[in-house]
Amino acid sequence: MKKLISASLTFSFLIFMPSTFAEAPKIGGVCTKVNQFQEVKSTVLVCASSKGKKVWRKANPVEKSLFKKEKTRIAQAAAEKIISDAKAEAERILAAAKVTTAPTAVTPAPITPAPITPAPVVTPAPVVTPAPVVTPAPVVTPAPVTPTLSVSRTNAVRTAASYLSSSGFSRPRLIKQLIYEGYSMEDVIYAVDAQQADWRANAVRTGASYLSSSGFSRSRLIKQLTYEGYSIEDVIYAVDAQQADWRANAVRTATSYLRSSGFSRSSLIRQLLYEEYSLEDSEFAATSVGL
Repeated sequence: MKKLISASLTFSFLIFMPSTFAEAPKIGGVCTKVNQFQEVKSTVLVCASSKGKKVWRKANPVEKSLFKKEKTRIAQAAAEKIISDAKAEAERILAAAKVTTAPTAVTPAPITPAPITPAPVVTPAPVVTPAPVVTPAPVVTPAPVTPTLSVSRTNAVRTAASYLSSSGFSRPRLIKQLIYEGYSMEDVIYAVDAQQADWRANAVRTGASYLSSSGFSRSRLIKQLTYEGYSIEDVIYAVDAQQADWRANAVRTATSYLRSSGFSRSSLIRQLLYEEYSLEDSEFAATSVGL
């Protein structure tokens, strides 16, 4: 019976950079440290003790899943650092752009009263028929002048619109993506704001995309959307908007696990609990797949 590796088990993750001087590890090759991991051409290898020797073997699905989760955590930390730096840079630019202009006090000129001369007696003029009233032409308000955008800023706006048309993005993730594309911070902020995007609707769209490709428990989907950079309010709204059958998702996840590896009933239930399904839904899923 395959052992389930729990989330609390500590692994030693070592990520090697490609090198022309070192031979890549291979299955059956000698390794140096048990529970050391190495990814070679999309295959995850783990160092294990076999007959008194330390050799590389192919990681099982659970070990591979935990290895990828650790890589995702490291990538998330790096992404958060990029976003934090981007926000700090944006605040610095906005602060530098503010120019305070002190009002100039204007001293009123002295007023000298003019001498009053009595008006001469005027003989009343003959009555004149008034001319017809002419209606004045309507005042035409000039159209507002739209500032001309630079080529770089125009392209940043187009790139942001293209990303939003193909997939759901949170504001922080779209900022990070445009920075990755090589645009300046000023052009990135302008392009993101120019979209006037509904970020809550994007959260709903991203949640639906995840559920269409794989089974998720409610708490796991909340964590995934939070990792994507959405606010907690938009995340909760998006998850509830799916109106998902979480028990059906548990069955879907259990089926996926059994398709790739063998599980006993108890080990499958523990794995589903690790995926944060409820005990009732986990037991129901195990029964539904014939265990």
